[in-house]
Amino acid sequence: METKIVLLFLLTAVLFLVIVDADNSITTQEAVIKFDSNTNDLVVFGINENIQVSYTEECAGRTKECLRKTRTYTLTEDVNTLVLKLDYRKSANKISVKILGLKYNDKPEIKPQDNQFAIKIFEKSGNLNQNLYVKKQFNVDASYNKKKDETKILITENRKRNKYAEEGLVFVKMMTDNGILKYGIDEKLSNKINEKPDNKIDEIPSTESEISYLLSVKKSDSETQEKSEITVNENKVTIDYIFEKPTPCTSLNYTILKNGNTIKIIPKVIYGKGICIEVIAYDEAIIEFTLDEGTYTINIYSVWDKSNPLLSKEIIIK
Repeated sequence: METKIVLLFLLTAVLFLVIVDADNSITTQEAVIKFDSNTNDLVVFGINENIQVSYTEECAGRTKECLRKTRTYTLTEDVNTLVLKLDYRKSANKISVKILGLKYNDKPEIKPQDNQFAIKIFEKSGNLNQNLYVKKQFNVDASYNKKKDETKILITENRKRNKYAEEGLVFVKMMTDNGILKYGIDEKLSNKINEKPDNKIDEIPSTESEISYLLSVKKSDSETQEKSEITVNENKVTIDYIFEKPTPCTSLNYTILKNGNTIKIIPKVIYGKGICIEVIAYDEAIIEFTLDEGTYTINIYSVWDKSNPLLSKEIIIK
């Protein structure tokens, strides 16, 4: 009789489940599907570099060009295998895949929920649309505008909608996890910006003047969901705020923008590589800077909405 041991790991209030087979080998031959901008095609690879990937295909359509194919991918690591069966379709400007079945080692094939990962390429404009859908679970839309070098992302999950924008081209990933289909957000490519290290902060001067003497930014993961404190000591301003972020594996940078007597604090998501559980997490940031005498309005924004501040407070520097 096959037995399984479930190991629980707790990290910053997030629960991870790892399933271990009776032979004590952890099943790690999971698959990732994403768009490759170099080949303009969807590619399948393993979650780590040790996984070998191969595939076969046969025509499943009736057209002469065979625009519809059945692809069978085999992912192998040591003695473990994952066989991934896909419905693959490609036309001049659109590619889509649907996972038809997953088979781990000699276990029965798993039939997933209705799903589709579709890419639409706009050659003239350079724009790109990505849509990942799993029935009754989630829907992810990512629309890249090359002219603005910006990706607008809309995630619908558990009847909640999260909408935000990121600079550069952001890739959506479709991932397998012990027979379950998940989504992820991959690294981004931009022709306008180079990311600074996570412990740095961007200071963007306005046309009038810059914030003088940025003193420090301290960041840490937080289990608390609500905290907003703005204190003034002579000309020193200290902001202690809990920012929401998309996943525990992301980090936040903070842009401070001064336009006249209005100060904007804008968080920016920095995505790491690899697979991460998709659950909202929180960062606590303590931001300190100095201002000249005057009355100021401080606006703090979220990663989801950079048009309307979550918090607006007036302060007086004497």
